[in-house]
Amino acid sequence: MRVSGGELYVSDRVISGLESESKVLGYHADNVAPAIMRGFVLIRIYDPLELMQLKFPEEKDLFFVLVNPKFEAPTMKMRAALPGLGKVLSSNKIVEPRRAALIPGMEGVKKAAMEASALGCTISGAGPTAVAITDDEEKGKVIGERIVEAFMEGGNLKAWTMVKRLDRVGARLVSSISR
Repeated sequence: MRVSGGELYVSDRVISGLESESKVLGYHADNVAPAIMRGFVLIRIYDPLELMQLKFPEEKDLFFVLVNPKFEAPTMKMRAALPGLGKVLSSNKIVEPRRAALIPGMEGVKKAAMEASALGCTISGAGPTAVAITDDEEKGKVIGERIVEAFMEGGNLKAWTMVKRLDRVGARLVSSISR
């Protein structure tokens, strides 16, 4: 990426994105880093920022099953449920249990996804969307149906689902408007 004629390195782009997002939702790299770096990014430490790009085999497809229940879970409220533990803040043993308790039926959602052969299931971002991972699009549709049923059974929440293939390109300009 070029800015004012000079090259902006990946780490600088992530930090710039973090600074921008911090004005709205706080200093969290969970959206910015994967968009800029592409694919899966492990956020190891924030100060100083330490990111690790995780590789997934090019010859394999990966699908994300996203199920969004009709439930309000404001990001600030969901983030407030977390303890301030610095480096371990992103650990699912800390984040997920506290947020899952705020989303009706989430415990059953994870169980339903795993029983339907998901490779894993968790809360997407601050929630309330559940995200499961699979290596087969058709399996993803079945997993999504099971999660929708689990949200209704465990939380009395209507939900909708979609299955999306892993985007290996990352953030990019799709179109522009000339002025």
